[in-house]
Amino acid sequence: MSSIRVVLGLAASLNLEIEQLDVKTAFLLGDLEEDIYMEQPEGFKVKGKEVYVCKLKKSLYGLKQAPRQWYCKFDSFIGEKGYKKTSYMKLCFGSDKPILVGYLDSDMAGDIDSRKSTSGYLITFAGGAVSLQSRLQKCVAFTTTESEFIAATEACKELLWIKRFVRQLGFTQKRYVLYCDTQSAIHLAKNSTFHAKSKHIDVRYHWIQDVLDAKFLELEKIHTDDNGSDMMTKALQRGKFETFHSISGMETTST
Repeated sequence: MSSIRVVLGLAASLNLEIEQLDVKTAFLLGDLEEDIYMEQPEGFKVKGKEVYVCKLKKSLYGLKQAPRQWYCKFDSFIGEKGYKKTSYMKLCFGSDKPILVGYLDSDMAGDIDSRKSTSGYLITFAGGAVSLQSRLQKCVAFTTTESEFIAATEACKELLWIKRFVRQLGFTQKRYVLYCDTQSAIHLAKNSTFHAKSKHIDVRYHWIQDVLDAKFLELEKIHTDDNGSDMMTKALQRGKFETFHSISGMETTST
């Protein structure tokens, strides 16, 4: 779904048109506009009328015109029920210059039973959310620094994948930034010699240090009030929720 959202966001930002072809979804039989005849199938020929042909009443599944005929029938039927076509969506992308940005956050021992923390990240592209996640961490973090460090690694993996996907589409930007609201976690990710607080953290989470050293991404501090991923890890007041709702690129449209 992330790749689909990226393509949709890119098209909305650059005012492009998207064409979709669905070759897997089965459909019902549409009405035919032309007169089409077929020979009687082997084993179903009417005795004494073997030379007769059959007239098709419906567009048979598998024929070339079947998808189009079913779409026309569906469109006509829905229109008769009072529905109208609209270009508006509940999730709307802005028209800003395409830019890829990531936000990450975590709570501290939020799960009452296991005392594990929850990692959350929000990645936006072209002004709209293309990837978001809220998931319980696999290990228990002893400090807020550790829980944020683990969340940063998970968000980094997703942002790096989307970065590569976007570059394959021919779009690049000078800086790819992942925002975190905990300064100590940023120091831990950038400084591999910060050993006292990190020696017991699972080795796989230290992968982010190699990514930052290679300058594939940048990890920067952001104020909690501007961290859109905050809504992925905890309950928020209405004011904050509306702010983060806007950061994620979503707008409520009237029906």
